[in-house]
Amino acid sequence: SFRSMAVLGFLFILLSLIAAVLSRSENLASKQTLLRVLFYSIPLTYLAGQLGWMTAEIGRQPWIVYNLLKTSDAVSKSVSVSQVWMSLIGFTLVYGLLGILDIYLLAKFSKKGPDDDLSGIVNPARS
Repeated sequence: SFRSMAVLGFLFILLSLIAAVLSRSENLASKQTLLRVLFYSIPLTYLAGQLGWMTAEIGRQPWIVYNLLKTSDAVSKSVSVSQVWMSLIGFTLVYGLLGILDIYLLAKFSKKGPDDDLSGIVNPARS
């Protein structure tokens, strides 16, 4: 999961650099292929975040697996099973709602398109 997260991170950096260079030298809006790649890479950011979380959580397990720490010693005694379930349900609901809201807003603003009045935006490369 760490390597996949790192590859995605470098992909995002590469795509950002390409977009930045093209926005300085040419009209970025004319590069439909790059814009499609950028659009379809949006969900990959969420995947990279989950892979990072997996890296952090899975990295703890070898201590238990290789008998350096007993499983019974690794379990929190101050948190009940119902508290674990409630936090899992709560996080799932909150992040699920945030994900739905994010997808809704992305769809809404991408269908709307860019503003027609760009007179207030100054492009330093073309000034």
